[in-house]
Amino acid sequence: MAMAPNHLPPLFITSSQPCPVPQNLVRLLSPSSMTVETMMPLFVLLLSLSVTAPFLVGGSSPFVFERNEFVTRIDTEHGRVGVLPRFVDRSKLLRAIDDFRLGFLDMDPHAFMVPHHYDADGLLFVVEGRGTISVMKENEKDRINFEEGDLVRIQSGSTVYFVNRDSNERLRIANLLKPVNVPGHVELFHGTSGKDRESFYTAFSLDVLEAALKTDRQSLEELFRQQLQPAVVIASKEQIEALSEGSRSNSSNAFNIFNKEPSKSNQYGQLHEVDAHDFMDLKDLDVRVTFVNINPGAMIGPYFNSRVTVICIVTKGEGNLEMAFPLRRHSRTYNRGSGQQADQTYEAVRSGVQQGTVFVVPAGHPMVLLASENDNLQILLYEVNAEKNIRYPLAGKNNIISLMDKEAKELAIDFPSREVDRVFGNQEEELFFAGPRHHRQQVQRRGGAVTA
Repeated sequence: MAMAPNHLPPLFITSSQPCPVPQNLVRLLSPSSMTVETMMPLFVLLLSLSVTAPFLVGGSSPFVFERNEFVTRIDTEHGRVGVLPRFVDRSKLLRAIDDFRLGFLDMDPHAFMVPHHYDADGLLFVVEGRGTISVMKENEKDRINFEEGDLVRIQSGSTVYFVNRDSNERLRIANLLKPVNVPGHVELFHGTSGKDRESFYTAFSLDVLEAALKTDRQSLEELFRQQLQPAVVIASKEQIEALSEGSRSNSSNAFNIFNKEPSKSNQYGQLHEVDAHDFMDLKDLDVRVTFVNINPGAMIGPYFNSRVTVICIVTKGEGNLEMAFPLRRHSRTYNRGSGQQADQTYEAVRSGVQQGTVFVVPAGHPMVLLASENDNLQILLYEVNAEKNIRYPLAGKNNIISLMDKEAKELAIDFPSREVDRVFGNQEEELFFAGPRHHRQQVQRRGGAVTA
């Protein structure tokens, strides 16, 4: 996944003042104007934002990360490795994923990455390209051929090395890391020295190395002194063939997300999901992996998750994120006593996203993703705390409002249940819908009125 520094769109609309209420909204709130057609934009408004919600500025967002925020661990002519800073360093709101870090690998065609290991379990997702990974665990070496869509689980401490087998295409891999030593703290270890790294062998005294390796001191000094290769180098065709020899396309440590039928699919998009029932190596991480493809001009949501916090990486295209973030104000006092009554409001989190953007959606937070009119928007989702999670739709088939009892709707909304059903029962699709522009075009083709 390309993570080269680049300027992104502003992450948040900037305003801390109450928004003026438009005159058409004033007319909308008039009892004589309350029809199904006029209530629709009101329901959308109530679900998505608060009129007086403040907006945050650019990099102060706790939820959206720019591509140049990754910390480079390896940077060579032919490839680089980066890791996003700890999520809690951005905000304590992200403590649910403090045990995890997000990394990436980006390599040129025919590039080879030298052996290394992390003090963390890794869950790789191949965003682009094809290659071979060699994994040394205990007394065994496992070679796995991988391609776009493959998930590969790497146990903490396993020494690995990669080769990009393609002659033209880059190899881009996302890596969800779960440290085993200090929560949120990841270390990368190299056994070989080079101009951009030092071998952990050099931390030992030469006396110890002589005894452990049964090798004379001069040979040891020459070996470690002359290792000048960078961490990512170009391999010859013969070397690539040798490194790929005996590799397997099917391994118990790998699973391709596209080999499974989409769990949700219609003309507006597709949702691919892999959980522990499909790939057992996800169970101890308590992670589900989802890949979303949104067609141009379409959207997914609004919906929210009951338990998972979602780490999202845009792998292709551009679009917009909208999310409801709860706030509490203490502005009104009770009639009796000096206690305070908390008012619930919502901050409308809105952000432009493009390839390489990372954003986090906490559990319970309603969200929508919209693709641009020009290209598909594709997003990789690492869903943390996945066991027993439920996705709750807020629109379309089986949305939570439609499932409520008649009496509950009327008591909560103070509006006839049949009118509520006419608003929330119109959408026949599920999860993926036409975006705002396409929806307006559909209404115009049917000869209906379009709300300004």
